[in-house]
Amino acid sequence: MPGWGNNRTILKGSIANVEPAAPVSFSSHPGSPFYEMVKEVHQVSLGLTNEQKSIAGFWDDAPNGKLVSAFGHWFNILRQILLKESTPLMKAATAYLALGVTMNESTISCWKSKYQFHQVRPVTYIRKYMGDAAWSPFISTPPHPEYLAAHATISSSAAYALESVFGSNYAFADHTYESLGMGVRNYSSLEQAGTEAGLSRLYGGIHYRPSIESGKIQGIKVGENVKKILAYSNSVIDKND
Repeated sequence: MPGWGNNRTILKGSIANVEPAAPVSFSSHPGSPFYEMVKEVHQVSLGLTNEQKSIAGFWDDAPNGKLVSAFGHWFNILRQILLKESTPLMKAATAYLALGVTMNESTISCWKSKYQFHQVRPVTYIRKYMGDAAWSPFISTPPHPEYLAAHATISSSAAYALESVFGSNYAFADHTYESLGMGVRNYSSLEQAGTEAGLSRLYGGIHYRPSIESGKIQGIKVGENVKKILAYSNSVIDKND
């Protein structure tokens, strides 16, 4: 994983000018911006609602043989949309291309940031500096740096790619984990799903809010780059239906 950010992108220029601002400076002092940022994660974890737990579990996406990866989750969302719409072949092919390339490029851009800034995860900080040595996040902490939030980056880029094909405010139901008893989650738009995926990491106790917000911005920027380079649009797709 440390070398993932060095992978060659599929499209030249796809991650140009998407770098995030540096995260807040580390500090272990109570009242500092960093401390307050971590404090939010801690406080949220102590009062999780059933809905927040459902969101965290639904977007956990740990590739553990039971859940799918973030990539698999979004490809399954696309699969559900294609079946629902009986999408014509060329439009479906365009959607697969846009989604696959965009998620690949956004992941590379995210990992460049992770290993540039090496920001500490909530579980390490809370146990060491906030006096809660027994604290654990609601979902497992991945073995890579915190900033940027990968789910926020990847999911926002995925939502942007699919919106570029199916339009904004596309409502859908996600049945990805219905077979595991998680039920169906309904969304009024793809962007809403992408935003929820990012916030799931705050509820899960593994990311800070600024990392999620910055990841969303970066993912959208990558999506914009990919769309411009590939030059796909609804008007072109509709003419080929």
